[in-house]
Amino acid sequence: MLFYYFSEFNYRLIYIFLSWILCVLILIIKIYILLLLETYPFFKIFLKKFLITHTTDLVHIMYTLILSTSLLFILPFIMYHLMQFCKSSWYRYQLKALKKIYNWSTLLFINVMYVCYLFFVPLILKFLIEWNALEKINSFLDITVELRLLNYIYWILQIRYYIGNFSFFLALFMLIFLFSMNIQKLYEFFNKYRKQIIFLNIMGFYIKSSWFFLQFFLIFFLLIFYELVFLFICYKKIKL
Repeated sequence: MLFYYFSEFNYRLIYIFLSWILCVLILIIKIYILLLLETYPFFKIFLKKFLITHTTDLVHIMYTLILSTSLLFILPFIMYHLMQFCKSSWYRYQLKALKKIYNWSTLLFINVMYVCYLFFVPLILKFLIEWNALEKINSFLDITVELRLLNYIYWILQIRYYIGNFSFFLALFMLIFLFSMNIQKLYEFFNKYRKQIIFLNIMGFYIKSSWFFLQFFLIFFLLIFYELVFLFICYKKIKL
């Protein structure tokens, strides 16, 4: 029996590895398209040139983009094989709950990445690059911005994965919490204290950040998140 599980594990591991190699080869062939997609938030609002100061910067850019993108694309495949491998030792309701939690968390991750990629990152870039208003107020301050491609790629990947991973694990823990708690008590708690929780979070954002756009987007996403959680609780309560 142990040999059977060990053989199956090796088989799935080799299959995942070969799929990852295939994904890497496709990304190497389409590296210019991938680079264009990564720089799209910048060229959406600016038509400026990037600088490459070292000849090895292109190698670092290709390595970083290919590795991060291939691992991101192969992650759902890894989760699928992981659930299939554990299928024989889990109950059916456990697999069903895990699939729901993972699907909802992945859906939120994709939506957050989409919003971050098309709206949040361009706003940050616009704030960091356009210093004309600041120069008018403080005429003695002369700022020249150098747009290095390698630093830009590192920065945009960090922002994307920080926000995306935070939303994914937040949704993951929230869904586990919702599935494990009593729906009736959870509904009563959210229905009674939802406004107070939202108010405390909004006040916290105002205290911690002075940038208006960041406050606006954080508060907007927070309201959407709480409403979706409350809607999910109501849906589960009706089904019960």
